Amino acid sequence: MRTQRNNMKQFKSIHHQQGWTVWSLMFVLSVLFVLAYLGMQLIPIYSTNGAVRTAMVQSVEGQDLRKVTRRHVIGEMNKQLYIDSNHEVLDYKNDVKMSRTRNKFVLEANYVREVPLVANLVLIARFNPKVECDLTGRCDP
Repeated sequence: MRTQRNNMKQFKSIHHQQGWTVWSLMFVLSVLFVLAYLGMQLIPIYSTNGAVRTAMVQSVEGQDLRKVTRRHVIGEMNKQLYIDSNHEVLDYKNDVKMSRTRNKFVLEANYVREVPLVANLVLIARFNPKVECDLTGRCDP
């Protein structure tokens, strides 16, 4: 009788153990792996977008924006993006738009980046950096 009780206690203690099973550990690790892979694919395109925005600001900052031409702004942007090795990101003719009002200058870029993930799966990211400046060349952050 006593051995039967001890066996029951051992069985109950084994049955109520807590912790990670192999399947739960594999599931958590696979989710972490997928998130890490997506992060490794997304970080470069977002840093490129930061470089595009920086090039936009540097191309117009300090310029007399009443007289600056589109060719000059795009040339300055291309120089900065070439230094950062991001000069092939934009199609300057179609992606970059420039507008002027009486007291404001707006430089805008609309572009799409496609990142291949696995097989035929592609991640599409659309960016629209915009820089607004007064006509003396002071830009808002």
